[in-house]
Amino acid sequence: MFRLSFIPKYYYKSLARFLTLSLFFQIHIMAQNNNSYSLFYSTPYFEPKTINPIHGSYYLEGLQANELMYSRLWTWKKDLSETSDLVANISQQSFNKMLKPPQDNDYWSWLVEIRPGLKWPDGKPLTAEDVKFSFDVYVADKTEYSQRELLKIFKKITIVDDHTIQFFVEEKNKRIVRRVLPLVQILPKHKVVTTYLRRESKFNDEPMGSGPYQYTLQDKRSFSDKDKSKIVFSRNKNFYNWGSNSNIDYIKILVERNLPDIVQRILKMLPSL
Repeated sequence: MFRLSFIPKYYYKSLARFLTLSLFFQIHIMAQNNNSYSLFYSTPYFEPKTINPIHGSYYLEGLQANELMYSRLWTWKKDLSETSDLVANISQQSFNKMLKPPQDNDYWSWLVEIRPGLKWPDGKPLTAEDVKFSFDVYVADKTEYSQRELLKIFKKITIVDDHTIQFFVEEKNKRIVRRVLPLVQILPKHKVVTTYLRRESKFNDEPMGSGPYQYTLQDKRSFSDKDKSKIVFSRNKNFYNWGSNSNIDYIKILVERNLPDIVQRILKMLPSL
């Protein structure tokens, strides 16, 4: 998940290290209690128009922004151990339960059940059909996903019911499935439409995931944000996992290019040393 953290005090004297990279972003966070928070995020480059779970850059519009917008069957903690996402109660025991021996063919399978009642931000149900569709899109040749060879371990993917999907693999691959399934971020079939997703895609203009925050289009932003904030993420009211302490309404990201001004503004945010 995309982590927002403030610069700790013992890093103040090393601030110059943050100023050596070529682009900065001011990230403004607004909470429901009207408290606001700002921090600065730095990255070597910025790719516009790539808010795309497959083709986004590694930095702000890639892996990290996508973790705000999109969900996986399960995901990883900082120590790379698996944790729940669209599939609840992930554990070693649950993985053992998912793995099924061959029955009518020579393939082993993983029987995966997503949470009931999942919804996309527009209110449409998120079902096993979206999951299968997403894997088909990722592996499509026209998509040109860099890791698609890994996804080809699945010899067949079938929809059992609205909440259950079965992935069939050869016996030699039955144990690596738990590492491969989370590579795919689940896409809304009703929004992507095509059976592939290229870097230049209409989906980039109005992307949608099932994660906690969603990209806000220019015409839906507040007047003060139009043509100013590079990216605005708004709270997804249909996200399945909001807790009682989850009170952030939106996240605004602005490109910062004036380095002297950035330095002065950061210094004003710091207490006296």
